[in-house]
Amino acid sequence: MGDITAKGPLVVQARVVGNITGDIVTIEHWANVKGDIEAKQATVEGVVVGAVVAGDVRVTHSGQISGSVHYNTLAVETGAMIEGHLRRITSSPEPDQPSGSASE
Repeated sequence: MGDITAKGPLVVQARVVGNITGDIVTIEHWANVKGDIEAKQATVEGVVVGAVVAGDVRVTHSGQISGSVHYNTLAVETGAMIEGHLRRITSSPEPDQPSGSASE
């Protein structure tokens, strides 16, 4: 039990109860995570019960996610299971720029 944070690639091959944060996170097909995942790139081959927030999300044929998925790019193989909300991450809009004309 407990949260895991990694700066480099992280491969989870066991049962984890806690949140995972890292650059590149892979949940192996026999792994089970109960918690949220936040990464630049996430590959789910096993089971995740919680939110997945990543720029690139890949769910393989054996992957299962029960929770929301926030992504920039999403790849889902045939046989994968996602039960939850999918939401594409969009970059924040730029603040309004002056048009050069003043309304007075």
